[in-house]
Amino acid sequence: ERLFREKITNETNMYYSMTENLEKQRKKAHEFKNHMAYISALANKEQYEELKEYIIKIDNDIKVSMDTIDTNNAIVNAVLNAKYRVAVNKGIVFILKVNDLSRIRLADVDIVVMLSNLLSNAIEACEVSEEKVIKFKFILQDDQMILSVKNSMSKPPVKKNGIFLSQKQEAENHGMGIMNVIEVVEKHRGRYVIDYDEHSFSFMVLMNNK
Repeated sequence: ERLFREKITNETNMYYSMTENLEKQRKKAHEFKNHMAYISALANKEQYEELKEYIIKIDNDIKVSMDTIDTNNAIVNAVLNAKYRVAVNKGIVFILKVNDLSRIRLADVDIVVMLSNLLSNAIEACEVSEEKVIKFKFILQDDQMILSVKNSMSKPPVKKNGIFLSQKQEAENHGMGIMNVIEVVEKHRGRYVIDYDEHSFSFMVLMNNK
């Protein structure tokens, strides 16, 4: 338990450090006008090779620096954007549905536990699956928090003593991720549903946000 809490604390601190760059990233977006002015100048001078090189450069810079997902919650943004980039780099289709999550009352450490574990498990399953799709939903609806993660799989999950095992032979702490998520849900008196078949696995959470 001590080691687990220490790991989560370190991971939370890591995501906090990522959010410190958020303001810098937003300021960088304002440089777009300057880029457009320079592009216009190159076009007017018909310096097309320089124009092409410049466009490629700023396009790459924007892709690297800009966050894709914004939920108005810094810690959720940090986790989702980090996992999104990992998934995309692995060729996984990441479909999201989110809304304004600024009112979430869940502690940051619990958010990290749930999102990190569920998305890490989903990415791991997709890596060894022919179809690589993750469908993610995280919304506030009235006074309810709804979280759902569904991912494709290459084969049905294996359970041992009620614990779902990792599909990676070398993975450590088999099944602990889902158990940690369940612990958070039960601590807050929420409800969860696990459903799976031969080709997909889903985990849904419903929790009061009062």
